[in-house]
Amino acid sequence: MDPLDKLRRQYFSLYPIYLINLPEPEILVNVNNQNYLIDKLLGNKIQPEDEYRKKFWRKVLDFMEIGLKKLKNDDLEINETFYDVLIELMVSDSNNQAGPSIAPKTSFRTFIYDIPPNYLLSSISISNEQLNREIILLEEQIAIQGGTTGLRTWTAAIHLAHHILHNPGFIFPQYNSNSKTKGKGIIELGAGTGFLSILLAQLNFDVVSTDLGKDQEEDQFGFDKTYQEGESQTPLARLKYNVSLNLSTSRSISVKSLDWTDASIPLEVRPNIWKQLNEEKRTIIAADVIYDPDLVQPLINAISVLIGRKDDDVQAIISATIRNCQTFNLFLDTCEQCRLRVDIIDLPRMDEENPTFWDSALDRGTEVKIMRITRR
Repeated sequence: MDPLDKLRRQYFSLYPIYLINLPEPEILVNVNNQNYLIDKLLGNKIQPEDEYRKKFWRKVLDFMEIGLKKLKNDDLEINETFYDVLIELMVSDSNNQAGPSIAPKTSFRTFIYDIPPNYLLSSISISNEQLNREIILLEEQIAIQGGTTGLRTWTAAIHLAHHILHNPGFIFPQYNSNSKTKGKGIIELGAGTGFLSILLAQLNFDVVSTDLGKDQEEDQFGFDKTYQEGESQTPLARLKYNVSLNLSTSRSISVKSLDWTDASIPLEVRPNIWKQLNEEKRTIIAADVIYDPDLVQPLINAISVLIGRKDDDVQAIISATIRNCQTFNLFLDTCEQCRLRVDIIDLPRMDEENPTFWDSALDRGTEVKIMRITRR
């Protein structure tokens, strides 16, 4: 990967500063490369939060100054734009009446990725100029906010997204041209920030993206002022807001409230969304939803209801980060009790040196399992 493009992707995805390996100082201080940073990084309207930006540009400027000393070229200088940006960030921080922040702030996070030119799913038609895409999200930068983990994108989602792009035939074999399920849509459970749902919509899938919360009536996404400003810290509200940020490339998403506990009550008294999903028989996806033992049974009840009967030919693809083996084994045992078959999809781990998506490194090195669940 081109080192400057790599740096751009790391910057917008909020890759940890201590893990960023900048290009050699002599390369970084090159005039053309400085212009690239001004145009492609500073010139973007959607920026990371100020504290991250301050640390990033301070590190970049330190490297540039080292490059100047090494090159000893009197005609070469560092563009004042970088100093102006850093000074502005430092002044803004010092003028903050609450004092410099300690806890990480809510921040925009943009995942820039490439669609493989040989992307072969029969339901996808992508021209060469559409191969480079981005997913813009508003995320919390701490693990748990407002009692939920659904306000940031986790490793399991990133790994599943990688395999959707690079191993689509393993993830969605039913979308091969000879399959009777060709053309059916996707439902995501516990969609959180909406990362996977937006990716799939950008790949031309028809997606129903769900999480816990209260639906609104204003428009098809239920946006109100709170959602539009991204202020609400409920999973469904943040999901709706993030989908709205990507509307130009993800119009095939509908966002719905779905409470897994409703799966245990009779169909006739469940919210209407359950009847709709039963009729549509969508492929189910979910990532990093196996973390709380108390949620395992409701989750599996929901999966079981949405999979339906064996002859419905519906599957669920679940990506899980294995943090607690007991909780994961509870999930497997409960699937067995509910007559659900679990097959591990054996695929290589995403390359962490040149990944498809740059992770937050919170779960760096932990095991990720991707499972296919079907009715026995």
